[in-house]
Amino acid sequence: MFLARMAAIATAALCVAGPAAAASLTITSISGIWSSSTPTVSGIGSEDISWGVPAETRRSGYSFDHAATPVTVESDSDFVIGTFTHNNFPIRGSFLQSANLRVTLEIAGLANPIVSVFSFLHDETPNSPARCRNGEANAQGVNANGCADLVTATLNQGRSEVFSIDGVNYVLDIMGFQYLGQKLTDFWTTENQSNAAQLLAVFSTDVEQPGPGPDPETPSEVPLPATALLLLAGLGALPLLRRKG
Repeated sequence: MFLARMAAIATAALCVAGPAAAASLTITSISGIWSSSTPTVSGIGSEDISWGVPAETRRSGYSFDHAATPVTVESDSDFVIGTFTHNNFPIRGSFLQSANLRVTLEIAGLANPIVSVFSFLHDETPNSPARCRNGEANAQGVNANGCADLVTATLNQGRSEVFSIDGVNYVLDIMGFQYLGQKLTDFWTTENQSNAAQLLAVFSTDVEQPGPGPDPETPSEVPLPATALLLLAGLGALPLLRRKG
């Protein structure tokens, strides 16, 4: 009888305590610029970068369009910080190898903005091989216009600022891309096309204040969050998608 009563009391206590509630944070401003690249390309310091000499009419490039604000989000839940677009057009000359996107957010209740730096690795593949970089034949599927190009998004680990509200520490993490309603780890972009996906982030909790580290513009090349994030265009390429496990 005593044990049964104690079990009932413990159960009631757990019900009262319940799970830790997610905190709401209001983002009042989002901005993002391409802060550096290897090699240096046109547009550094803006939302749009481009590279190469056009083989036809357009250069290849990346663009970032920030999400509208104000917006209230929950901690430990995905939210959209903006739209990432890869413009993949035939070019010659210098090709992009990597680029850093510096995202700045202002949050209600914080005196100073927070900054995170996310890195993107780029593979400008040759268009002519019979078998393309993704292991599939040229002139079909995602390689219909020549071999598709590869973009890999990485997080500079430890390069996102930790901030505290009401005694809780938060850090902004990139979660990946949302494309056609799916969270993706792999993305390819068809040649001679533009392809856009939403860039997802999360305010993670239960983090410690880090000590000073090296330059945040130095890529750590850690894939998000399981494998590379690659850009892929068109509904016809959907069978190539690999979802997060």
